[in-house]
Amino acid sequence: MGSSLETAIVFTAVLTIITTLIIFPLDYCGRAKLLYDSFLTEQEGYLSNEEIVDKKDMGDHDLTDICPERFCTFVSGISDNYRIIYDTLGDALDEED
Repeated sequence: MGSSLETAIVFTAVLTIITTLIIFPLDYCGRAKLLYDSFLTEQEGYLSNEEIVDKKDMGDHDLTDICPERFCTFVSGISDNYRIIYDTLGDALDEED
C-alpha cells in the first residue's frame, strides 16, 4: 500500500509541475500580446498624425506627438514671412530717403 501512495504523490507532483510549466508561460504570452496590441495602437496614432502637434488619449496614458517635418515647415514658413515683410519694409523705407 505504501508503494501506490508514494506513486500517487509523485504523480500528483509531476502533474502539478507540468501544469505550472504550461499555464505560466501562457499567461505571460497573453500579457505580451496585450502589450503588443497597445504598441500597435500607439504606432498607428503616430503614423496617422495630421497636425503639427497632436494629442490623443490612449487608454491609461496620454500621447503627445510633434511631427518634426511639419514643425520645421511651419517654422520655416514663419521665418520666410518675417524676411519678406522685413525686406519689403526696409526697401520701402530706403525709397523714402
